[in-house]
Amino acid sequence: MTQTMREREGTGNAKINSKGYRGRDFQVPKPEEKIRMIFLGGSAAFDRQAPMGKDWPHLVEKELRESGYKEIECINAGTPGHASWDSLGRLYSEMWMFEPEYIFVYHSWNDIKYFRWLNPNRPVCDR
Repeated sequence: MTQTMREREGTGNAKINSKGYRGRDFQVPKPEEKIRMIFLGGSAAFDRQAPMGKDWPHLVEKELRESGYKEIECINAGTPGHASWDSLGRLYSEMWMFEPEYIFVYHSWNDIKYFRWLNPNRPVCDR
């Protein structure tokens, strides 16, 4: 199978599966033998510049499998533009149905961008 120039350069062509997440499809309900890890976040978690299968959540899966954890399954649920509250909403609305053993939440710029006014005298709930 040949790669397109964009796939080799890592500039796009991310596969979005039938559930709307980056990477291959996964089963729901989760097979009993699987250990499922979900990675939530914004574009830093989605890892748009990475070629197919080389985004960092899937590299974590590869590394764990090579270390002997053959039943690990990582789901890259990163969504460009999402901040912490988006991940929280996704967690409550959908992620629980995927039966993960582990959930990782990785945010940076989008939280900084939207929460720059946050301080002890001005919490989120006062906004």
